[in-house]
Amino acid sequence: MNKREIKDTIIEIKEELANELEKLQRYNEAIDIYEEINMPEKAVRVKKLKADDKVKHLDYDKAIEIYESIGDKEGAAKARKQKANLAAPKTEIHGNYVDDRDTIVKDSVLNRSNVGGSTSKMQELEKLTEMKKEGLIDDDEYKQMKKEILGK
Repeated sequence: MNKREIKDTIIEIKEELANELEKLQRYNEAIDIYEEINMPEKAVRVKKLKADDKVKHLDYDKAIEIYESIGDKEGAAKARKQKANLAAPKTEIHGNYVDDRDTIVKDSVLNRSNVGGSTSKMQELEKLTEMKKEGLIDDDEYKQMKKEILGK
């Protein structure tokens, strides 16, 4: 074997090693090897995988840094958007109330009992019973709404 063949064989072995490291998600080691054997396209591809992994694990700042270092503006923008969405206040609906961070706004029991507008009291009671059966309201809510429907 001449020097060129030996060098090519070493490069092939290192490339295989980098590929295996990549599969094991040992991205930094794979990147170092790809850069060492002058395969910048593969190094960039692994950097993108690393950034994607950072996003997956909610490390948005590091992901953005990596995307920007490889010139992936779309990846950086996507990570920024995900980071902003994570930080944005959420409104969650929990059955009979809306929890918007520290503010809890109870639904009006009266409003929920007036399902259907001008229906008869019997129809409203039937709907109310169905809501209870489906687990949309609990016993206390059922009793309160029933009193309101019957005008007690």
